[in-house]
Amino acid sequence: MDNQINVVNALEQIFQEREKFILIGLTGRTGSGCTSSANLLSSDLSDFDLPKPKLSNFDNNDERKERIIYNYTQRHWNKFTVISVRDVITSFLLDHKYSEFESYIMELIEESEHKLHISRQMKDRLEAQYEEYYNERKKIKDLKENTKDEIQIKAKRSYDFYYSGIKDFSVVLKECFDNIKLKDSEDSFTSLYQKFGNNIRASGNALNEDCKNQIVYTFANRLNRLIKAIRSVKKSEEKKSFIVIDAIRNPFEAQYLRERYSAFYLISINAPNLNRIDRLTNLGYTKEKIQSLDKKEYPKKLKGVEKFICQDMQKCIELSDIHINNPHDQGLDLSKLKKQLVWYIALIKHPALVTPTPLERTMQIAYQVKLNSACISRQVGAVITDRNYAIKAVGWNSSAEAQTPCLLRSSVDLLSNNDKNGFSLYENTDDKFRNLVSINYKILPEHKHSLGLTPCYCFKDLRNKIDGEKNQVHTRSLHAEENAFLQIAKYGGVGIKGGILFSTASPCELCAKKAYQLGIKKIYYIDPYPGISLDHIFQSGTKRPVVELFSGALGRAHHQLYTPIFPYKDEQELLYGDLKGTVSILEDEKKKAEKKLKEITAELDKLKTNNK
Repeated sequence: MDNQINVVNALEQIFQEREKFILIGLTGRTGSGCTSSANLLSSDLSDFDLPKPKLSNFDNNDERKERIIYNYTQRHWNKFTVISVRDVITSFLLDHKYSEFESYIMELIEESEHKLHISRQMKDRLEAQYEEYYNERKKIKDLKENTKDEIQIKAKRSYDFYYSGIKDFSVVLKECFDNIKLKDSEDSFTSLYQKFGNNIRASGNALNEDCKNQIVYTFANRLNRLIKAIRSVKKSEEKKSFIVIDAIRNPFEAQYLRERYSAFYLISINAPNLNRIDRLTNLGYTKEKIQSLDKKEYPKKLKGVEKFICQDMQKCIELSDIHINNPHDQGLDLSKLKKQLVWYIALIKHPALVTPTPLERTMQIAYQVKLNSACISRQVGAVITDRNYAIKAVGWNSSAEAQTPCLLRSSVDLLSNNDKNGFSLYENTDDKFRNLVSINYKILPEHKHSLGLTPCYCFKDLRNKIDGEKNQVHTRSLHAEENAFLQIAKYGGVGIKGGILFSTASPCELCAKKAYQLGIKKIYYIDPYPGISLDHIFQSGTKRPVVELFSGALGRAHHQLYTPIFPYKDEQELLYGDLKGTVSILEDEKKKAEKKLKEITAELDKLKTNNK
């Protein structure tokens, strides 16, 4: 029995390692539900109010899975500590004296009357508090970290200051600047903080937008120091470190954390766009404010240093490990959001409690095949199944068979005529096009090529420069969905009417029309395409397909969450003992009981004899 107890303890320790530290980064467009998700994760289980699953007489395996996740969560729930990106930005503001901060705010405001109003409001509501928090932050920065005890003291001071000072001060700042009118955007406190965030990534300074070298990770570094401070404090209190970040909107910060923490998962909270806009409207956002936010969070094209310092929700969603669909039609109880959150937290703690959903296993294939794409702009994968999720075709965006994809073509080869078959007749002979390639690539300094990268180019972008327009017809690649459709025709596959299309990006108008014509009944996608296909093509006619945002784990997370640490059979045997062991234990216990009974009977007989 002692040996069995030791085995059970060892098994528990292995899974407890996964429960000591979990780091979640939430990402998603404003209004999608990141803050709601962070608030739920930071709740006690009694406040979380997880909807109860069906407990018997199940209609399908999904209901059985929900019960398994529910039962596990009842025993293994731990609330998360929230790090608000907004509050981290506030900490950068407190690196500056109040006079510097006030001067910078005034420069951002154009209207003189509004300047006067904000200045008075700042002096009345902010100045005294600002100076107090500025001085406290300076004291913490000056603390030494030469010994283990000094490191612990500074971590505790930083933790306390963040949660009892900066968080409260951020609220005051929001109240003060909630309707600020900036020169270059609609009036919005959110726009102001987006500007601070971009400045920090560009210069390391919230009040300076001049870009400097080796500054890109300044924000991520401070975020990382706060994570370490939380872990240090929790460890000293013998508590678990469950941390959720609300919300990551720069892909390089997500990548920074992923490379440092194996326990990090980026979760995108997505909502259908109309539902998201409804939520923002109910919160008081005007149409102009929403458009201004979308332009910054989902820019059409980032250039140069903007790629490093600006928000880029499309890239963050592409990088996400787990996708959660948060529709608006679920009512005020957020039941669908709650079920998805506990599903993945349970699997992070104990992989393979349940198997992947049909949507996950199919989209995982689309996610995997997109890596075959040699398009230098974006990789997309697609899978077509019948209504029972049996796969009929896969596809990825790529040039036609026997043509060379852009990733493998060098502009140097084009200009020196070293690879005739790699380029079209047009590219090889059109003087205007070749001159444009020469201007864009040949004049690059030699050190640009020293990294060993191929100086390839996007044909569509260059051709559109010549025409002075944006025309998708010039792309060399077949789209992923289009390619999948063509594979069925090419190899004589079965009909797909009534089937399902999975795509890592929502179909463009051209692919949407093809899907409609082929009779696709349902479409799952991850990232919305910046076009009108969802509202225009699919919301027309009498046989409209159902279009849904995908929810599930992909990529490395798919493997991490659904690959068991032990085969489940082995885990059960370690917990409860194998059948032979159980029988053996029962026989031993029976023999011990029989021996004890004989001893007691002998004693009783002896007493009877003595009494006579």
